[in-house]
Amino acid sequence: MISSSGFYGDITQLNRTLHMQLEMYKHQHRKEMSCPAIAQMLSAKLYNHRFFPLYTFNILGGIDEEGAHLRSTPAAFCSHVCWLTRPRRCVSL
Repeated sequence: MISSSGFYGDITQLNRTLHMQLEMYKHQHRKEMSCPAIAQMLSAKLYNHRFFPLYTFNILGGIDEEGAHLRSTPAAFCSHVCWLTRPRRCVSL
């Protein structure tokens, strides 16, 4: 699940692009993408727009085989920050 705030046009573009890439991954690999992989894809997408940034602020949350994840993009582009429900596995990216 992703929650976004910011410019509505950029949010819509990002949502459509992520949905398309997730569907392509599901058809190619016949499985769902993991939460860390989705966060990495989101980070890469935002980083690719660094010179004309998408003004979106995102929180990505989900549950996979590793447990519950909550990831945030604190800036309009670049990196993401990770919080896990189990602090011993938490890695800040």
